[in-house]
Amino acid sequence: LPASYTFTVEMLECSYFSAMIDVYPGDEITKYLVGIWSMEEVEEAGLDTDDALFNYDMEYKAWLGSWSGQSAMDVARQQLHHGAIYDLKLKDLQPATEYLFYAFYYDPDTGERLSDIHRYTFTTLSVDLTEQEFNVSYDIVGPNVDVTISPKGYDGPYYFDMIAKKLVDDECAAEGIT
Repeated sequence: LPASYTFTVEMLECSYFSAMIDVYPGDEITKYLVGIWSMEEVEEAGLDTDDALFNYDMEYKAWLGSWSGQSAMDVARQQLHHGAIYDLKLKDLQPATEYLFYAFYYDPDTGERLSDIHRYTFTTLSVDLTEQEFNVSYDIVGPNVDVTISPKGYDGPYYFDMIAKKLVDDECAAEGIT
């Protein structure tokens, strides 16, 4: 392997649900791929070797491609990078979760992994659960519901969800809850 087939990953920010990183390849010309999995998934799938991680990555790309009639290599070609990636936003992460971000050099013509896989792990911030009160108001306009939620005296992260009453009622009935 060429000595330039390395990567430097710099964490710019990490929060509860996202992270932002810069990726600096040692080789500015050769194309490469990046990916991310939770460490729980890495351990459950047995991705402890570069071959296992690469094959899992390609299986995932094949699954993605199956939705649009593309192969794993087609999807990989669309995800290729060369040169540095600045401010790469990693979204839809879970709080207090360890993740594996990885990068490897890739030949888009042969589908071959050209390098070892560079692995970088990080953990998203943990959310302290606290009792809070919220003001909730809503306005129904036709089929749409406009919801406004404001915490009372709280300035931290929070999550909300809306679920149809029938789904809740059906689930409670199935569990014997009245």
